[in-house]
Amino acid sequence: FIVRDHAGNPVRVVGTTTDISDRKITEKLQQYLLELNDSIRLATEPEEIIQIVVNQLGTHYGVSLCCYGAVDPVQEYATITCEFCRGSISAIGRYHLNSFGPAIIQTLKRGITVVIDDVTTDPRTTPYQPGFTTIGMRSILCVPLVKQGQLMALLILSHSQPYVWSSEEITLMEESIDRIWLAIEKVRAEKALRQSEAQFQRLATNVPGVIFRYLLHPNGTEEMLYISPSCRSLFELEPETVQ
Repeated sequence: FIVRDHAGNPVRVVGTTTDISDRKITEKLQQYLLELNDSIRLATEPEEIIQIVVNQLGTHYGVSLCCYGAVDPVQEYATITCEFCRGSISAIGRYHLNSFGPAIIQTLKRGITVVIDDVTTDPRTTPYQPGFTTIGMRSILCVPLVKQGQLMALLILSHSQPYVWSSEEITLMEESIDRIWLAIEKVRAEKALRQSEAQFQRLATNVPGVIFRYLLHPNGTEEMLYISPSCRSLFELEPETVQ
């Protein structure tokens, strides 16, 4: 409220203020992740998911480069197959991890995000500067994906100039790589299920006799859950009629 002097002139304001910046950042993050989920929801291949995510992250933050690298089982090489590249040299290729500095790689293997504002001044990267600058990386935000103690992949944002990364950008990257992994695992499981079902249908169609799944419920009712198409030739009945 306003405090006035004896003449009625305002002299000060008494009240409270609330800093809602953290809440705004959280709301912005949630909105972005909802949009990301919508974008990858219909993707059917891992590469498609990864490309959608790197494109959205790269565009959202206006970086020179956003890329995703899968790490081999022996933890020696990372292979980048998907990238968003704007005014930068393509990073597509296979890289020996230690060429970017053993200290950084050990940090990533522990599941810790690596934040480098300038590779030319950061002591972790100055001895390995050419490995970064030859592909246009001057500032780097690198988020690892570690599962069961194994480094599986890296999600990288990069500017071609020095840049101070914000906590919001770090959080978004960490959330994004988790979403990538969950989406990839989902499409892999769905693909494996489709292949298994197709294999079973080939077997059921070609095997002599009939394959069926019958269920007797505790209350005495019966249910035919599945019967193979060969019932047409043996019983002169359609599978749908039997079921």
